[in-house]
Amino acid sequence: MEIINNKFSIRLKNKRKENGLSQEKLAQLLGVSTGTVGGYEIGKSFPSIEVLVKISTILKTSIDYLIQGHSHEYPENSSEVDKLKEMEMSYQRKEFEGLKSELSLAKSYISQLEKENARLEKELKTKK
Repeated sequence: MEIINNKFSIRLKNKRKENGLSQEKLAQLLGVSTGTVGGYEIGKSFPSIEVLVKISTILKTSIDYLIQGHSHEYPENSSEVDKLKEMEMSYQRKEFEGLKSELSLAKSYISQLEKENARLEKELKTKK
């Protein structure tokens, strides 16, 4: 945990500075003491999940980036988030429409099979 914590502390400090925030201002926004933020930044302590979520939101970055360094950055504004949500919904609608189409084809095929089965049963009865 110490190595992750050390890298976390470096990324946290860098992101805080990129966002033009002092330790005092970040602490105020998080509802913690300046010493607590300082502790995070020197690797002395690690934030709770709740505080980590607040940090990622305030610094406009992902928790994944802060902890592991993966560059899945937080969208810069809500319109980007809305676009991503709409893209996901659009994909889900297309997927749903595709499934509806497949279901319709399956129902049609079953109907044809039932008709053919009824015809064959009738033909079999007439031959007996």
